[in-house]
Amino acid sequence: MKKLILLTLLTSLNTYAASMKDMVTYLASDSLEGRKPGKPGNEMALDYIEKQVKDIGLSPLGDNHRQEFTIFTEMVKNGDNLFVIDSKVDALFQPISFSLSKTLTDKQLVFAGFGISIPIGDQKIVYDDYQGIDVKDKIVIIMSGDPGIGNINSPFRDPAYISYRSLFYKLKNAISHGAAGAIIINDPLSLENYPEEEAPYFNTSEGGGHRFSIVVGRSTNKFINTFLGPISTLAIQKKISKTQKPFSLELNNKANLSVQLSKKTGRVANIVGMIEGSDPKYKKEVIVIGAHMDHLGHGGESSMDPVQDGKIHHGADDNASGTAFVLNLASELKKSEHKRTYVFVLFNAEEMGLLGSSHFVSSWARYESSYGKLIAMLNYDMVGRYQKDISVMGTASAK
Repeated sequence: MKKLILLTLLTSLNTYAASMKDMVTYLASDSLEGRKPGKPGNEMALDYIEKQVKDIGLSPLGDNHRQEFTIFTEMVKNGDNLFVIDSKVDALFQPISFSLSKTLTDKQLVFAGFGISIPIGDQKIVYDDYQGIDVKDKIVIIMSGDPGIGNINSPFRDPAYISYRSLFYKLKNAISHGAAGAIIINDPLSLENYPEEEAPYFNTSEGGGHRFSIVVGRSTNKFINTFLGPISTLAIQKKISKTQKPFSLELNNKANLSVQLSKKTGRVANIVGMIEGSDPKYKKEVIVIGAHMDHLGHGGESSMDPVQDGKIHHGADDNASGTAFVLNLASELKKSEHKRTYVFVLFNAEEMGLLGSSHFVSSWARYESSYGKLIAMLNYDMVGRYQKDISVMGTASAK
């Protein structure tokens, strides 16, 4: 009898594992191209998951199993995007996705070093790239990085000052000094083949959130050096690195800078299914079981392969594994009655900033009178590498 019970249990587990394997294999296949929200592969994944939910027999939440919402999908160029100095066109210029869309004409250029201003009173560093120069209503040229590059003894090596390398900081600082536009170039000491460098690229996946009130794009050292006369960007950076003092200068050149971008949006969906509780006392205590079903598509700056339109990021572990686990758990729980109500959610657009879960939570008010309050949530993310240990997170912020 014991052998029969054990054999039945093993058969059940093998069937369970095979089902999960089939799900992960499909969701992480080449044809789904990384399940990026707004792309065909993501829609194919939604169709597949919705079918699984229906086959399991989960009830819809409201009218159907899809909970739709709008997301930012990409930035697109929709006009003139160019950078011209003294009638010479920068053939490699690319706008930055969170730039203001506007055309600047006949603006004076100012080379503003790293675009850094350390607040007066700082105990460790006295440094201001904007000291002694006027950039109001002008276009500033700013290098990436900070004065610590090339100088191991620089106080900028202190991790407390790493934020000054941030592009967001540099742009906010340029705006605070009145600049109308900004051109970003790579700091030359970080280039392997100065003055040659890879052409800047336009990142279509940024720009969906905060947009800066400044016209901004990327150029190259080679193009900028054409207008610096006897000095070069490399010489300037070496001087700053050695002295740890700014070296900014106003140029006798006028430039036109134009960035024209528009934001595209798309509709995506969470897939939601429910097992209603059977106990009148507890059925309106709702337990959510979830996992995100989207992934990174072909990668990009937020991935481990930051090349635009790079290789497919299949997302087998992150998070086809969690998706398959939740679907199989729903199938098992559907076989018996439960006091409380279970809501299963396969969240979309989580890799873009927790958009699917935020939409689910903000939408629950319309369902609360019918189904009850959310009292607990279990989220399964990257469970595909489970061996002996299990990681439980969120205990510091939950009851």
